[in-house]
Amino acid sequence: MKVSVCMMVRNEEAILGRALASTLGLADEVVIVDTGSTDGTVQLAPDFGAIVIEGGDRRHKAQSRNQAADASTGDWTVVLDADEVIRDPQAVRAFLEGTTAQAVYIRETFMDGDRPTLSFGQMRCWRRGTFAYRFRAHEVPLPTAGWGEIAHTELVWEHRPPQVDRSWKREHMLMLLTMDVEENPGEPRPLYYLAREYMYLGAWWACIETTRKYLAVATESDHERAEAFGLLATCYRQLKQHDQAHAWLHQAMAAQPESRAWPGLLAELYHEAGEHDRAAAYLRLALTLPRTGSGYLDERWYGSHIYDLLARCLYYGGHVAEGLPFAEQALALSPNDQRLKDNLEFFRRG
Repeated sequence: MKVSVCMMVRNEEAILGRALASTLGLADEVVIVDTGSTDGTVQLAPDFGAIVIEGGDRRHKAQSRNQAADASTGDWTVVLDADEVIRDPQAVRAFLEGTTAQAVYIRETFMDGDRPTLSFGQMRCWRRGTFAYRFRAHEVPLPTAGWGEIAHTELVWEHRPPQVDRSWKREHMLMLLTMDVEENPGEPRPLYYLAREYMYLGAWWACIETTRKYLAVATESDHERAEAFGLLATCYRQLKQHDQAHAWLHQAMAAQPESRAWPGLLAELYHEAGEHDRAAAYLRLALTLPRTGSGYLDERWYGSHIYDLLARCLYYGGHVAEGLPFAEQALALSPNDQRLKDNLEFFRRG
């Protein structure tokens, strides 16, 4: 079995070596398409044995990714970005050697030092030629000749961007997504990601308008639909229209009842409004929901934050003794957090 790791890069000299090092034990070849680097990226890559193809289109990420895949020769195509690290490359290879699946989902996990903050499933491995990317931005692999067997795994790609100013990427992404919407009328995916980009930019009303356009064409089964309700809730929360924010979070709960995020965010709203008992009830509901491997996982709702918030809601609601074990659990999950240490002392003093 031969594995090809395929990458698309631009000005990644500072981090490319780290990404390439994480392919050892997995890759038989690495194929890189460069989309216009002006630093030492192109010169650095061959030092790690990578094949570099210049001239990729930075205004069309799907085309550049497909260019790398088409130039590869492996039985398996594995996609990696320069700001990512494959946590256990040998485990990935072992899985590919043993699976009967046509394609494999991994967990893309955003890291803050050694602490995960957000993760979600992404298809990053498939048998040669069975998938190709579509769209200029937030590109997605789609089957070339029908869906085969798909494997969902807990294999991890750690997202570790460089500590430099990347604000330019917001405007660049906005341009690409606008082009995707224009070129793909009626397609829900570009509309959703354009709406999300407006949210990141703080353009609340543009986000609301674009999200409503997305919902008009999305199907009930669209896996981004609950997140779209969440976008609307975030915008209305920022606009201080809390009734609307509550309503959209309830829609998100109905669409994705297994997620802790939606009752957790409702609890934050009620806590801010001084309705601490109601907030505590939503947090207790959230804690009954097990960790799920599907969709986005905001790690706040599986770590110290949810216990800390519940402890504070109970404290302000006058239930100090009831809140004490949650304050203890929050500190146990984040033992170096001074604020949690101070909070626990408040509980112990009653």
